[in-house]
Amino acid sequence: SATDALIGRYLHKPLKLSKLSNENKFRNHSFLSVMSHFIEQTGMRTLGKPSYEIYQLAQSMKEFNIIQQNFASRVLLEGYESAYRTFAPFVRTKTVNSFNENLRARASRAPALKMISDTGIVTEGKLSADEVETYQIEAFSTWMAIQRKALISDDLSQFTETVWAFGQQAGLLESNLVYSQLVNNPVMGDGFRLFSKEHRNIGAGQEIGEEGLSAARQAIMQQKDHDGNRLNLRMELM
Repeated sequence: SATDALIGRYLHKPLKLSKLSNENKFRNHSFLSVMSHFIEQTGMRTLGKPSYEIYQLAQSMKEFNIIQQNFASRVLLEGYESAYRTFAPFVRTKTVNSFNENLRARASRAPALKMISDTGIVTEGKLSADEVETYQIEAFSTWMAIQRKALISDDLSQFTETVWAFGQQAGLLESNLVYSQLVNNPVMGDGFRLFSKEHRNIGAGQEIGEEGLSAARQAIMQQKDHDGNRLNLRMELM
């Protein structure tokens, strides 16, 4: 409840992760006033105490770290989701649970279907070994110090904006990593670069116009896998 109330107060926007109830007793409370509530639950009085004393008392309480961590995690997520992902239409996400090297992934294309013989024998199909790619998950991080006055004097505004900016940077880094794969033109598992004449995905130098787009459309529709099967790709206007 305290985290929901602080999110609603400092982000000034409708909550995405939970609905702030009118019955929330922390509604419109600041971080220090929330901590004052928990301090008074122990029998101590905070009325009339300066903010720095309340802050010092709050630091010794388990609720201080719990609320701060929950709040920061939610703000990080908001910042992360604020980054515009122009790469989203042409990528596919996958959950990976290992940081090991040489993590392998096969293209999700099945072998071509073949007619069953009169004797009922089904011909075995295999995924082409040339379609195996390797990749590795990397971790990125940094840290910064937030002074005590950032939590006391400006009622979490600096803390909120800084944490939100960290989340946005994570989203921007994601975009940079995706586009770096296109810009650096890496060598694929078949020994050829992503954009190469062997992959038939390099244009003939036409200008961007009706003829150039028509040629690009035809090239995309004629893309085949290593078994010679059409990939059935289509261009889509955005």
